[in-house]
Amino acid sequence: MFDQSRFRDLNEYNEYLTRKLKHYNEWLMNPKRSLLAGPYPGFPEDISYRETIQAMREDFQERRVVAEKQQEEKKLDKEKKPRAKRVEGPSRQVQAQEIYKRLNGDRAAVVQAIQDELGMPAGSAMTYFYNSKKALGI
Repeated sequence: MFDQSRFRDLNEYNEYLTRKLKHYNEWLMNPKRSLLAGPYPGFPEDISYRETIQAMREDFQERRVVAEKQQEEKKLDKEKKPRAKRVEGPSRQVQAQEIYKRLNGDRAAVVQAIQDELGMPAGSAMTYFYNSKKALGI
């Protein structure tokens, strides 16, 4: 298979494969090679390539460990923050339903009022609008 990251074109790739086959055949046909010496040690060009890939993997692993530590620190920071105390009175959903009734279901006005009065972002306000509409059966 042609590895585009290492070779510019197929001719260069074919030359590489020819060198690799020649190296393997020389190792295999070497009369001084002991059968107890172990398996084929590999093509020298591949060994340097494998070392580069291994170094890249180690670098990636180190970066991942650092990122995981940062996420863990953020998680701990969130846990340390005091939670907002529940305010006595009607829930946000009940308040949103009251706003919906008060503004007669005008979507833009209701969403804006929910944002302003209940201090919500637009996405949350839209969700509360549709939940209020559903709950009131309108």
